[in-house]
Amino acid sequence: MTARSRRSLYSLRNSNPSVPRRRSQKQCSRLDQAIELASSRYHSLLHHTSDAVFLIDPDSGQPLEINPEGEKILGYSQSQLQTLKLSDIFASREKRRYLSLLGRTLRDGEAQEQNLRMRRKDGSKRSIHVRARLLHLGGETLVLGILRDLTGTRQTQERLLQKNLNLQLLNRIVHQVSGDLDLDTMLENILTTLLSTFEADGGGVYLKASESKELELCAEQGIDPELRAQIACVLPGQGLIGRTASTGQPRFSTQLSKDPRLLHPAVIARGWRSFQAVPLIARGETLGVLFFFYLRERILTREEVELLLNIGRQAGSAVERAELFETIKLQHQVAEAGHRELARLERMKTNFLAMASHELRTPTTCVLAGAELLKEKLDETQNPEASKILRVIHEGGLRLQHIITETLEVARIESRGLELHPQRINLPELLTQVCLQSRKNMDERGLRLIQGPTACPPTLRADPHHLHRTLNRLLENALKATPTGGEIHLGARMIREQELETRAQILERFRPGFLVPGRKREFVCIELRDTGIGIEAEEQLRIFDKFYEIGDFTQHYSSRTAFGGKGVGLGLSLVRGVIEAHDGMVWMEPPADGGPGSCFHLLLPL
Repeated sequence: MTARSRRSLYSLRNSNPSVPRRRSQKQCSRLDQAIELASSRYHSLLHHTSDAVFLIDPDSGQPLEINPEGEKILGYSQSQLQTLKLSDIFASREKRRYLSLLGRTLRDGEAQEQNLRMRRKDGSKRSIHVRARLLHLGGETLVLGILRDLTGTRQTQERLLQKNLNLQLLNRIVHQVSGDLDLDTMLENILTTLLSTFEADGGGVYLKASESKELELCAEQGIDPELRAQIACVLPGQGLIGRTASTGQPRFSTQLSKDPRLLHPAVIARGWRSFQAVPLIARGETLGVLFFFYLRERILTREEVELLLNIGRQAGSAVERAELFETIKLQHQVAEAGHRELARLERMKTNFLAMASHELRTPTTCVLAGAELLKEKLDETQNPEASKILRVIHEGGLRLQHIITETLEVARIESRGLELHPQRINLPELLTQVCLQSRKNMDERGLRLIQGPTACPPTLRADPHHLHRTLNRLLENALKATPTGGEIHLGARMIREQELETRAQILERFRPGFLVPGRKREFVCIELRDTGIGIEAEEQLRIFDKFYEIGDFTQHYSSRTAFGGKGVGLGLSLVRGVIEAHDGMVWMEPPADGGPGSCFHLLLPL
């Protein structure tokens, strides 16, 4: 094409008015696409983040935009939230804290607030942690708020606090029932403590009469004499009291006036509305019933009823002891009729008192001593009476301390409050230390403890304290399950996740979802095998449950090494909890060679 032709074409294009219009349209289209892409990214970031995010007007404090996670926390949609006042979300004090947070953010560029209480749409409260940051978007200034719901953590702390309070109450009751053999005084003390603790308006204690099947009202508070005469006796099976006595199960009512089980309508005229009864049990037998009532509607929680049942067992044992003591006094009075009979009854009384003191009072004192000592240790304060208590019975105190310590550790694991401090540890050295510590108990029982090869990398990243205690618990369990002359093998090896897939059916029973097909993780597998009594297939999962071994309390040995001895059933539960806290798992199965005993496997990721 010649230069003249090109000039002609250029002139033709410039003379066409549609050319610049098409260029402008293309530029606008590109700008629209860029705006749409930026908007898409903005909404994606805002609506797909796992945190609750708010965009807030810094002047009014009003939320301008909220993502779905924020809607979940408050229960309001974005459109609903924008029509609310701050007083609808915050109480007056919390509103001041919120506005103060915004002020600090405007001044410093960022700020945060712990445990800010917000009111949800359904009226419930939420404790949240807020991190706020100042944003400058073009000519607009906003506050970005990121919220984290702390309600679950707060509830866990409150549950642990309540458990501590329950332990203290149970300890007070144990102290009262062990400190006095006078039945009337003991029952009055128990009633006073419980009515005050549970804020009841009155209550009482029925005991089975020795001469008949009737239940007699032996102690009461808050009941006028006329009504007391009407409800003085109850037959087993009659009314709420009688049914509690005959079944050994607690009974409650929140509307006595409409309850068909009500035996004495006269209580309605006195304003009784809610009612709770629990049995007093000793050695599996119901000796009486403890009850209290409210002049208002009151429903006890499951934890409160469980606490009352524990108190009922403690009080039942104390009633049995007091009644035995009364029987001895009666026998002594009868023996005064003759010198020979007196001498015979005196010997009987002396022997019986010695037996009762050993079999009844001493275990109760041990429980009290251990509980008092544990309470002071938990508070991390020095009790001046601690040394005196330890002198009374040191072994019982240590045993109870061990049980409660393990119980609290289980609570920490369940609430995800177990603190791990992983560090590199030498696994062969750790296994050797554990074996050396257990060697004495093994030798005393006539058992062989064999430490096998550790076919895996020598170093492992884990919490050495918790892993050491876990291996000790596992060895202790094997020690009690293996008869004299048996063997216990402890070793470790490396295993890949692909190899575990061949046992996926077994592993899925013990920790569902642990294996992920295609994932290429490596583990250290610690194996402990014993030649003991073994475990039935239907019980292999249950042995890792809390308190599974409680069973018959007469089989609970104070020794932690005797063959066949049972503890409170926390050892294997703690083994599983600690290993799973390390992102591992534990399972058991019969030995691969078909021999006697059990084989436990602990997986720890490398």
